[in-house]
Amino acid sequence: MRRPAADYLRDGVYELRPRDNRVFYFFFMKNSAVLLHAIRKKTDEIPDSDLELCLKRKQSVEDRGKIEQL
Repeated sequence: MRRPAADYLRDGVYELRPRDNRVFYFFFMKNSAVLLHAIRKKTDEIPDSDLELCLKRKQSVEDRGKIEQL
């Protein structure tokens, strides 16, 4: 999907943009999308704390995936 319905943020994290909501996700193992977090957006910028939470959760999922593949 493309803007305005979706957008790339950084480090592999994307957002879906339904109305005033934001749903953050990333693609995992080529055929899966993992939902990381959702917020009701009240400002033009995404709070750093929400983006950092998404990045930590993404790393956690990727780490667990590596362990399960062993």
